[in-house]
Amino acid sequence: YAVNEGSISIDGTCVKDLALSDLRRNVAMVSQDTYIFMGSVAKNIAYGNENATKADIIRAAKLASAHEFISKLPDGYDTIIGASGKDLSGGEKQRISIARAILADPKILILDEATASVDTETEKAIQHSLKYLVQGRTTLSIAHRLSTLSDADRLIVIDGGRIVEEGTWDELYAREGGIFHNLLDLQNKSLQRANESF
Repeated sequence: YAVNEGSISIDGTCVKDLALSDLRRNVAMVSQDTYIFMGSVAKNIAYGNENATKADIIRAAKLASAHEFISKLPDGYDTIIGASGKDLSGGEKQRISIARAILADPKILILDEATASVDTETEKAIQHSLKYLVQGRTTLSIAHRLSTLSDADRLIVIDGGRIVEEGTWDELYAREGGIFHNLLDLQNKSLQRANESF
């Protein structure tokens, strides 16, 4: 997408000056709307990485906490899954998407609400996988569930399309009355009420 104002640069180079193939090789995304292609599980994980070996695919799946459920499928990694992955749960699709990103080994990773549509148990497994995935790379994580951002080096709070707060988790939470502080308190109270009702 073209930006309306300013520019987007990677290592000082404007993205408009980069070949699309270079962008695709260096940037990967895991979003809440995971796209699954018609084909085998292995081909879905290796999508865009034609040099991936079976061992590479299995390693990525293990790191994404996907190997166990894939192994239980009728034909394992050779199981054909339909477009949109209708036979897979939301968490299974997310783990395939994470395995795809691990295999891509991008310099820049974008996590767009990567755990938004999964249950708490699955979120924990996915968060564990993401901890491996984000190591040693620039990661932009977009999230409304603030607990998923607790390990971030820096947080930017956007409201109405504008940056309104910026800092570490502790710095932002220390600002009583701030947007981050208020949202986190609200989410924690909501979670506490949900736990008390069980």
